[in-house]
Amino acid sequence: MLGTMLHPYELAVPKLAFGVLVQHGGKWVKEDLPTPAILTSSWQSSAGKIGHLFVNIAEDKQTLRVSVDTRNTPGGKAYDVELYRSTAGASFRPLWQRVQVPKEFVAELAPGEIVFLSLQGVPQ
Repeated sequence: MLGTMLHPYELAVPKLAFGVLVQHGGKWVKEDLPTPAILTSSWQSSAGKIGHLFVNIAEDKQTLRVSVDTRNTPGGKAYDVELYRSTAGASFRPLWQRVQVPKEFVAELAPGEIVFLSLQGVPQ
């Protein structure tokens, strides 16, 4: 709630066509709005943690392949990274400890699945 939005990822995922109604010349017509199959946003909390959110909005599995970084924030030497997956219970689990970023993360996301990565800088 008190965080800062960071530059979002641009993922190499298929585009879905969502039909939306728009008005042209007094008539309502349906136009396709191309939308990535995995939506994403990145945030920094007031405590300095970085969070990356990914949501598969497609009706089939999608591969998430992302180079995890701190986006447009000053980089640190090492990070602990925790992972939350909506399909694997309702808690954060350690993913990496004392890693340097960027670091590649790959996962298969089920339809409707949410993945959240939390990065916390560790002192050296």
